[in-house]
Amino acid sequence: MNKQEKKPISSSRKKKLERNKNIILDVAEKFFTEKSYDDVKVDNIAEESAISKATIYTYFHSKEGLYYSIGIRAYKFINAQMNLLLTTSDKGLDIISGLIIANMEGREEFKLYNEITIRFIQMDPQIHTEIIRKLSTQMTQKDNDNRLFKILMEYLRGIRLFTSKWKEAVERGQKDGSISNIMNIDLITQYIFILINGIVQLRSTSSLFFDEGKLHDSETVQNLTLSIVQSFLHKSNLQTNKANSKKQ
Repeated sequence: MNKQEKKPISSSRKKKLERNKNIILDVAEKFFTEKSYDDVKVDNIAEESAISKATIYTYFHSKEGLYYSIGIRAYKFINAQMNLLLTTSDKGLDIISGLIIANMEGREEFKLYNEITIRFIQMDPQIHTEIIRKLSTQMTQKDNDNRLFKILMEYLRGIRLFTSKWKEAVERGQKDGSISNIMNIDLITQYIFILINGIVQLRSTSSLFFDEGKLHDSETVQNLTLSIVQSFLHKSNLQTNKANSKKQ
């Protein structure tokens, strides 16, 4: 047998590998939720999961690889839920509304996933450039051997797929008339993200600006976000915004 060839992994072996990976990810997610990235130790994860430190490194390369693998698993779940919404709703604007509610609930309940995304965004721009370049080219053997790089690529794929679901909903809305087609899909999607992120950030600091702000109530925040985005996406408002931009 050629030294480069590998024996196929049996189905029982695959199940064991997946089970062990999920145990490690569950324990790691608990630690990263309770502590800062720097304060989490792989030794503690190994002890609580009852899986050796060497095995953890075999699966995830490093603490960084383990951290982003939590994000990969989260995006797989989130994107599956988004697929369900896309197949069960008709109007594009209704899908956007459902995605906003799901996204807002996720931000409140799963703050760790947002922290992972922020850490990825703040990574060295040269690494981002290389990952993006590799997404559109064939992987070399050297790339395949770099496990951390492969994990980062998979994480970015999850982000790209997540974004594509929002774009798909906007495109459907433009076709069915529930969302204006004055702006292009990418621009509308970016504006939606900006609005959502802005409201989430405002909620965390609302007590500094408003004596009696009601932004601490989750339902109020969701309704506010829906109202703002739906108003923004309404055809007449987008036409007014575009006309005002031309005047300026």
